[in-house]
Amino acid sequence: MTPMPDLLTDPEQPPPPPPTLAGKPRALDLWQAVTSRYALRADELVVLEQACRMLAVCDHLAEALAGQPLVVEGSMKQPAPHPLLPELRAHRSQLAALLRQLHLPDELAPAGEDGGNEGASVSELARKAARARWDKHAAQKAR
Repeated sequence: MTPMPDLLTDPEQPPPPPPTLAGKPRALDLWQAVTSRYALRADELVVLEQACRMLAVCDHLAEALAGQPLVVEGSMKQPAPHPLLPELRAHRSQLAALLRQLHLPDELAPAGEDGGNEGASVSELARKAARARWDKHAAQKAR
């Protein structure tokens, strides 16, 4: 087992990818994209490695599904989704959950339009705006 890195990584010298990601190009790309841009704690690096490995599993499942019919014959001769489809969906969902755990800022948030919420994701900003509308509505009703 490799030793845990220091408390925070340095984007100027990102940590090398774990050996478990060897031969998995998109997983390596994700690792390098995140570690070269953000300073991560040791626990976040573990989550990032899990996300990269999950991405590799998703790629493997999608590759196995390529060229296969999406609808197959079920046990009772009825049309049924290919058994890999729900597996791929579940793994993609898990990948999304792991990436959310990293709390990386949303790259799609327009620069300077976040009202001083630097680093907040689009969904966090939307939640804040909805809460402000709700609070305003509740205050008007209380009058």
